[in-house]
Amino acid sequence: MKEGKKGYVLGEAVRDKRTDQTMYVDAVWSLEVKCVYYDPKTNQLVKLEVPYEELEKADDPFFKTRVRRDFLDLNS
Repeated sequence: MKEGKKGYVLGEAVRDKRTDQTMYVDAVWSLEVKCVYYDPKTNQLVKLEVPYEELEKADDPFFKTRVRRDFLDLNS
């Protein structure tokens, strides 16, 4: 990996610059990053490989909900 190049981690939210689709990293060890997202129209998980340069980090729309729920469960 080039010096200063950003990396992605398993489960991280990313956005495809070409389609604006937000998805999650499924595997990171190849030139193309394997991602997954839920398609409500087909009611299925969609897996695809996206070129590294076509991705950027994205805000995780579910992160705050998960953290808040987990925090509340721990303090119950």
